[in-house]
Amino acid sequence: MYEDFREDGNWKRYFSGLVALSIIAGLVFLYLWLNTKAILVQRRVSEVALELKRLETELWGLEYRVEAALSPEALMQRLKELNEQTKHTGEPPLEPLGKDQIILLPGDVERGGD
Repeated sequence: MYEDFREDGNWKRYFSGLVALSIIAGLVFLYLWLNTKAILVQRRVSEVALELKRLETELWGLEYRVEAALSPEALMQRLKELNEQTKHTGEPPLEPLGKDQIILLPGDVERGGD
């Protein structure tokens, strides 16, 4: 049986078939592995984009709160509250600033994004 296999040259055909099948199996494995890695990378990119959107929304909320807290009306209200507190301690009241003395800076300048 083994003598026939060596003598008529079938071993070359079987060996070349085995090599071809090994190459095809390796390529299929590589394709599946790369596909899996690509899916994982896409998932991570989506997670990062979602986190970025959440942080942008939070930043907008914080910017709104800062603008509201530093508005002239809010500052005048805080001045009134401080003057009410100073009445009990005997300190002189604080003088409100005039609207021409208040300089409002745009948000981009405050963040250094000019």
